[in-house]
Amino acid sequence: MIEVESKYKAELGRLRKKYEQQLTEYETQLDTLTRSNSELGRANKALAARVKVYATLKLLITFK
Repeated sequence: MIEVESKYKAELGRLRKKYEQQLTEYETQLDTLTRSNSELGRANKALAARVKVYATLKLLITFK
């Protein structure tokens, strides 16, 4: 009985370590993706502003 319990505890320890490592990897990926998303949002905002300026300039040129 002690042998089965020892094997069970050892397997639980291995699984816990495996899942903790996976969780750490997922947290790192989440941080990276969050940063990338933020950067892309800023870039998108800047591009939208440029498009608005170009559209305004095009209207001004069209009315001349």
